[in-house]
Amino acid sequence: MHAFDFKVQIINVTKKKKKHLLSAFLCWKLNNMKTIIIEDEKPAAEKLQKAILNNHPGVEVAGVLNSIEAATLWLQHNPMPDLIFMDIELSDGLSFKIFEKVPITCPVIFTTAFDEYWQETFEHNSIDYLLKPIDINDIKEALTKYKNKELSISKDQIQNLHVFTNGKM
Repeated sequence: MHAFDFKVQIINVTKKKKKHLLSAFLCWKLNNMKTIIIEDEKPAAEKLQKAILNNHPGVEVAGVLNSIEAATLWLQHNPMPDLIFMDIELSDGLSFKIFEKVPITCPVIFTTAFDEYWQETFEHNSIDYLLKPIDINDIKEALTKYKNKELSISKDQIQNLHVFTNGKM
């Protein structure tokens, strides 16, 4: 489950406590995030994974996939991650083909050595476009952008929650 999907019902709490509970949930969610890396170049995948894990301790890399076929199979048989890092040019084609095979509902940070695809990425849940070689600061900024997006969406969802105080809505 990622922050787009959560539904919460808080029973018998004050509105002030509701705010504290939801803040705690958001902090927990953003520090317990699952991501996958789709990258066909092993050194690039290892570097990206190391940079993520060393600088963002709450992030779990649930899979490192090296092709359209491997990514499609993983996405068909596992829960949707919170975030995907996706190279564009893979050994078996452009990663945009994955979107034709599997509905991807989470945000994507695209990584590539080519600047020609940036416009197309925004048709596919893109929140950032990182050019290789990727600098550690680029990863930090992209993850900050992701977290800010999640907080923004979560705040909108908070407005739609039902709060029961002493059994009354």
